[in-house]
Amino acid sequence: LFDFARQRGVDGERLAQINRWELTLETALSGVPVGQPVFVRMAREERRRAWPTAALDEIAACARRRAIRP
Repeated sequence: LFDFARQRGVDGERLAQINRWELTLETALSGVPVGQPVFVRMAREERRRAWPTAALDEIAACARRRAIRP
């Protein structure tokens, strides 16, 4: 979760932003209101048909890999 702490500069900021997005998404999917429209919409869709947790985890992992790729 704290992989950004080991990174310096732009890579560290990218990873920190991904972690913030992931936390906001988890918050929205748990039913707590958030302000970001994309997360509000994802939470609404979650109530209609649940997002697979493993798939969301893989998306976050992929984003982290892409953020630190040379």
